[in-house]
Amino acid sequence: MIECPVIGKRAAILIMAALFFACSFFVSAEQEKIPRLEGVMANPRSPHESVAIINGQMVKKGDVFDRYNVLEIGADYCLLGVADSAEVVRVTIDSEKPTTKDSPER
Repeated sequence: MIECPVIGKRAAILIMAALFFACSFFVSAEQEKIPRLEGVMANPRSPHESVAIINGQMVKKGDVFDRYNVLEIGADYCLLGVADSAEVVRVTIDSEKPTTKDSPER
């Protein structure tokens, strides 16, 4: 049971609910910043026609989304360039966290 003699039980519950909501909002916003490769439809004969689904968004080579540029789409990976940086992120379908590189492997 929540007891708070200074502000009262109802105010304490409202403050806790507001803090919980604020924390969950910031955690989900941080999670959305991490690119997650959900699927790939690669066309080895015509790579410019390959598409990937990243964070629920369908993208192809050359597209820009969030702070990333799609550099390359492979059979089970995608190379993303980070805007305003030389950093390259490689995301794969089965990986939890993307790996970063200074330059893409080609």
